[in-house]
This record gives sequence, C-alpha cells and structure tokens, in this order.
Amino acid sequence: LTMNRVPSLALLVTAGLLSGVATAGDHQVVNVALNATQYNTGHVASALLSPTTGNRTGLSIVLGGVPSGTALPVHIDTYIYSGTCERMGPKPVYEMNQSMTTRSMSSPMRLSTIAPVSLAALRSGGYVLVLRAGPMDGSVNLFCGNIT
Repeated sequence: LTMNRVPSLALLVTAGLLSGVATAGDHQVVNVALNATQYNTGHVASALLSPTTGNRTGLSIVLGGVPSGTALPVHIDTYIYSGTCERMGPKPVYEMNQSMTTRSMSSPMRLSTIAPVSLAALRSGGYVLVLRAGPMDGSVNLFCGNIT
C-alpha cells in the first residue's frame, strides 16, 4: 500500500465497522455507505445520520477523496432524493445548502450538516443521500448512498 491509499483504507475499515444501525441511548444512529459514482471511482465515503431536535437529522460525513483536478477550495453539496441510487427522483427532496468547503484535498475530508426531516421519516420513505461537486466542477454526483 502506498501512503496515499492508507487514509482511504482506514476510512473504508471504519465505515465497515460502523455499518448498520447503532444505538446511542434512546437515539438511533444510522450509517450510510456512500458509493463513488463513475466520476469519483476509487474513493470511499460514509455518513452517520442521527436524530436532532425539532424533527431534523444530523449528518456527519467523511470523504476519502474527490476527483483529481477538482478546483480548490473544494465545494461539496449535499442532497436527499427519493428513490434509490439506481433510480433517483428527478429533483432533490431536501437540499442542504451549507456546502462543504475545504482548501485541502488531503483526506479524510469532513462535512456536517442538518437535514430538515426526521431520521424516522428518512428511514421509512426510500431516500438516498447524494454528494455533488460544486458548479465549478460540473455539479456531477460524486457519491450516493441508500438510506435504510
């Protein structure tokens, strides 16, 4: 393994250990494995979803990388669509407009945001989490994960 692959491998191992549903007190924490799209092959990511106050869901996302040539600072937008990664709805159901901005491409990159919907609703309705490159990088989907 080269030094560049070690952080990605560590992220993959961590994601595997956290996969599924964990319980923290009375609150569930759901891990969503985020699969790289054709625009971001070779990278890994994972999101932890947890209930917050006011019927909202906290998202803590760790990314193992973005495509080479991505403009700095890196911009990643987060969306929730209905459907599955293979068959998404035509428009996002929820847009988390706080995009991740980082001045470094070193991994892992971290993003935290809030979705304006309860975790229970997300888990019961057939939704997917999508991470998309910013407009300066073509607004292409980089990662997608089914919320279960």
